[in-house]
Amino acid sequence: MPSTTSKSEPKKLMSLMRRRFRPERCAGWDSSFHIFFTDAAPVTVNVKDGALEILTGLRGRPRARIATDTKSLAGVLKDDLQFDLTLLRGDLNTDNMAETFKLVSIFAPNAFMEKTADSQLAKPAPTVLAGKAEAAAFLSEWAARVSRDPAVQCRAAGSGVKGSLAIRARKPDFILEFRFTAKGLKAACKTASSNFDLETDAEVIHKILSGAQNLMIGLNRKSIGGLRGAGSEAALDALLCLQPALSRIYRETAAEK
Repeated sequence: MPSTTSKSEPKKLMSLMRRRFRPERCAGWDSSFHIFFTDAAPVTVNVKDGALEILTGLRGRPRARIATDTKSLAGVLKDDLQFDLTLLRGDLNTDNMAETFKLVSIFAPNAFMEKTADSQLAKPAPTVLAGKAEAAAFLSEWAARVSRDPAVQCRAAGSGVKGSLAIRARKPDFILEFRFTAKGLKAACKTASSNFDLETDAEVIHKILSGAQNLMIGLNRKSIGGLRGAGSEAALDALLCLQPALSRIYRETAAEK
């Protein structure tokens, strides 16, 4: 069936990518992507230490290949479509999920954070994480929702990952635990634990979970301490792929407070 996509749509998408590009989100990151469109010619996207290059055709050796259509990719970049749902529906496919999520995050407009700039959630010290008791109560509710969300469980089980990852936060102190099994993902919040794989500040956790910061970018910038457990790499990769869904649930939970 012939495509009904306007010839101007690919140009609009490329323009959108250049306008929404956030160089501060990819400092120190070097990657290349081949994007195959069902309704337009393929393109190559190169990102190198804060610089963006978009080329027509397929150039060089990519770190990830993406198959989608111009409308779906534009929707994700404009925050009109949830990245995780486009994956579940098959509107976007990739052979390197973690790398693709990093790519999407450097174009995201942070629409939620911009629209709620005057709300408590957008402040550096949000009310929901203001104190240890408040953080534990809020994050326990969030973790419970994560653990029963159908989209999260489907993606987690489909990843085939079996393992756990614990992130320790400071100011206030708490531990977020993520355990992957054949059935899906179990998340929990604890107020104390001596066992953890990553370490950061509560403010960084808030930025990641609210969608203002990419978990991988945080790791690259060392605002998040490196992995301590050798067996946690697979769980971290799976968590990177789930970040859009975890952020959606975080925002929904916060909106009810």
